[in-house]
Amino acid sequence: MANASDPNGDPLAYYWDFGDQTFGINSPTNSKTFRATGNFAVRCEVSDLKGGLSSAYLLVTVGSPTNYTISGQVMDDNGNPVQGVRVHDGNVPPNGNYRYTFTDSQGNYTITGLDPGNYPVETFLYGYKSSPPFLDFVNPIPIFGSDAVGVDHILTQVPRVSVSVSSNAFEKFGSPGVFKISRTGSVAQDLTVYYALSGTATTNEYQVPTNNPVVIPAGTNSANLQIVPIDDGQGLGPETLTLTLLLATNDIRLSTVVTNTGTNQLIITVTNMVTFPGWDLLAINPLPVWFQTPPVYVLGAKAEATMTIVEGTAPATPLVSVIPVDDAAVETGNDSAVVLFTRMGSVQSNLVVNYTLSGTASNGVDYVALPG
Repeated sequence: MANASDPNGDPLAYYWDFGDQTFGINSPTNSKTFRATGNFAVRCEVSDLKGGLSSAYLLVTVGSPTNYTISGQVMDDNGNPVQGVRVHDGNVPPNGNYRYTFTDSQGNYTITGLDPGNYPVETFLYGYKSSPPFLDFVNPIPIFGSDAVGVDHILTQVPRVSVSVSSNAFEKFGSPGVFKISRTGSVAQDLTVYYALSGTATTNEYQVPTNNPVVIPAGTNSANLQIVPIDDGQGLGPETLTLTLLLATNDIRLSTVVTNTGTNQLIITVTNMVTFPGWDLLAINPLPVWFQTPPVYVLGAKAEATMTIVEGTAPATPLVSVIPVDDAAVETGNDSAVVLFTRMGSVQSNLVVNYTLSGTASNGVDYVALPG
């Protein structure tokens, strides 16, 4: 039974994993009969379906298991527990059975059903980096005769990038608009950020930036992208320009491997061109091991921003036309006639169009009274 409540009174959804490839129903109360001997991490996730999520697990022991467990905690580099991390034993068939679990709200986990052997325990969560050196253990972990406890990991959050508008662009004064692209996390290295532009503004109204991607220099947490306006003299009113941040699709990663050639020890630098999602080759004591590649950066809460390019020329008097779309209405056929009003020129504000009616048909007698 899961005891959970939402402070806003939102309804809750429940996800149950019994740790043996079976699952429960969407209810705070579930029942399960285990018919096999072993350790089972029974896990429950509770969601308010609006982004709020909490989870916990309980280790259930049935009989006298002959296999073992690995347990520990996953934290970020600020010491906060990280929920939802996939922790696995590093086995890939046919070398062994792949065993995995997920951390709960306190960052705790337990991998069950492990036969005696050596296990390169690894972690993965999108938006975080997990790689050697590990916190307080040597990988791979030997499991012979007892469970492994205290196998704790530290995840480093990769940069999160966001964009905002510092100022709009003005055609009349030639004043450039400014997008500000920011990052979180370490500023030790340059960060290359990709983007795309869209909106109602065309390239006749601004100079296309030559710096795509934008580089946030080392030592700073943001970079500005200037949009230089062009006065097109058309007086069509303000236009919009939207910058949308994009994820990097690949990166070059360097790693070192220590090897021996006879009596000499060599340090080899390995260069990998990795893609996202993909795999990265890293050294573990001192064997090379494949890890899932963390992205260069992830998108923050504000991955899109829109600036206004303010018109430099006063709008001309709009040209209004009326066009018959359906010029016949049949009284007995539940039919209507339709005319379309159009305008040419600026559309930056509402336009009130006056009209008169004439002809042999009477307004409100032969047809439903028209306003205006």
